[in-house]
Amino acid sequence: MNENYFVDTDKFSIDKFKNILSTKEILPGRIILKEKLDERFELLKSKNILTLSDLLETLKTKQKIDKFSNETELSVEYLTILRREANSYVSVPVKLIDLPFIETYIINKLESQGIKDSKQLFEIAAKLKDRQKLSENFKLPLNKLSELVSLCDLVRITGVGPVFARIIYDSGIYTVRNFLSCDSVELLERLSISNSEKGLTKAKFTLKDIEYCIELGTDLPLVVEL
Repeated sequence: MNENYFVDTDKFSIDKFKNILSTKEILPGRIILKEKLDERFELLKSKNILTLSDLLETLKTKQKIDKFSNETELSVEYLTILRREANSYVSVPVKLIDLPFIETYIINKLESQGIKDSKQLFEIAAKLKDRQKLSENFKLPLNKLSELVSLCDLVRITGVGPVFARIIYDSGIYTVRNFLSCDSVELLERLSISNSEKGLTKAKFTLKDIEYCIELGTDLPLVVEL
């Protein structure tokens, strides 16, 4: 994993993971995660699983899940769902073409150079001097390239997809650093106004959604320069 793009799972404690699960609104299919929460996480810690990285490695494959289930008597169903939840905290690169309101010619130019997703662009253009060089080499407007990099930065936040990133950007928040500096109540108001103006989604943001994004965003490296 690129150390700048993803959450550093080596520093994401299993206790923090448990605390998030205890307060997070869980989908019905994952409600098992809230059952016997303290007991199960104490068992994980007794097996020297102290970070999200440890957990993901322990449950990396079906064979490992089966083995760990036999060792701990935790069900395969529970461990499989636990792995899916843990994996959701690691940013999945988004295709550039899926980011709203970016001119097609910019996407095509970048794709012709093998830059097709948010992680690839983030890695080569997060720093201003690198983005300026990219702009010159590919004959792309620097402001448009910076807009795209901002969206690539914002989609790193767990719970933020391409449309949500666009809403955040249109509210005047251009980086993860900006996002984390905002008060959650203020942020909710700004995002609601931004969405109502353009109608990008019918989904309603809640304060808990925003607080969840902020909590997980704090584990992301803050490297984008604008």
